Amino acid sequence: NKNLYFLVSEKYLLFNSEYIEEHLDNLLNFQIIDKSIELLNRIISNKDFYSLKGKSKYEYNLLLCRIISSNPFINDLKNSISTFENAIINYSNEKCSFWLLFIEFWIKRGNVKNARNNFIISIDSIDSIKDFNILYNSYIKFEEDLLSFYIENENSDPDKFIEMEEIQINLIENLLDNRDLMLNHCKLKSDINNVDFWIERFGLLIKNKDLFEKEILLCFNKIDEKIIGIKICDIWFYIVKYLKENKSFEKMNKLYQKALSISYSVQESYVEIFAHWIETLLSLNFHKDSIRLMDLLLTPSQQKSNDHFQFSKCRVAIRNFNKIWSLYIDILTKFSESENVLKVYKTMIHIKIIS
Repeated sequence: NKNLYFLVSEKYLLFNSEYIEEHLDNLLNFQIIDKSIELLNRIISNKDFYSLKGKSKYEYNLLLCRIISSNPFINDLKNSISTFENAIINYSNEKCSFWLLFIEFWIKRGNVKNARNNFIISIDSIDSIKDFNILYNSYIKFEEDLLSFYIENENSDPDKFIEMEEIQINLIENLLDNRDLMLNHCKLKSDINNVDFWIERFGLLIKNKDLFEKEILLCFNKIDEKIIGIKICDIWFYIVKYLKENKSFEKMNKLYQKALSISYSVQESYVEIFAHWIETLLSLNFHKDSIRLMDLLLTPSQQKSNDHFQFSKCRVAIRNFNKIWSLYIDILTKFSESENVLKVYKTMIHIKIIS
């Protein structure tokens, strides 16, 4: 007799708290679901609980969520939602499993809107590629199952279901089109300072000018230059490439100016950006501009122009690197007079770059 067992076991539990897991197993065997949920909540909320069966609080949380998900109407709705949300927060490394159970809970309650919303929220929250693939594939299957349901019921109300089919098809196509962007978001959540992930994101958004420029600003607000070091140059170079391909040369030069006017923890960043600027100008046959720029930053000047002060940090940094002076000599040798080459050599001797 289930009721008799429950009454006797509850009394016995008052005298022997270690019996709680045995009691839970028996309740589950008798399919007394509501009481099983109550007992699981007692186990989970008990800070001093120690499992004689070697089970963890995580395992009991997972069991509780599975029971609620399989029996979505047996428990108070508010308490059920709270159970799932707490599990997702408390077990962040295993939250994919809890998200899937939470979504299954809404599906079995027939709440398509909440199921879909939780798919979107869950995918946005995870930072594991493995979890992303599980959740994304489940989301696609959910939407495809809905489409199949509409098609199967089309004859019962053609106007209604055909319209719903079109909406559903567009939703699935949009979901498929945005997969790479959603996956990239997941990657960045796992490592916000990964330059390769940011460049991948720029490539996915490059056809949308507004979103592309917005993500660039977001990138510089999010990354920590002290962590990525010289890799920050790759971000500048990607943007330069975009502007160069679109023949936005004025914007390109202003971008280089901005890149060289800020502070870097790694001095080589100034060297790489400046050398890249010179090489870009040469590739566009702007030889005079490249020489003028190198004159500005490398040779002594009596007059202190605005440009001189703007590049003061860069000026100090690049003058100590042979790479820049070698580039300067090569350009002057090819595009200028020999006396200008000689002046540069004298400058290099004066500041002890060479002897």
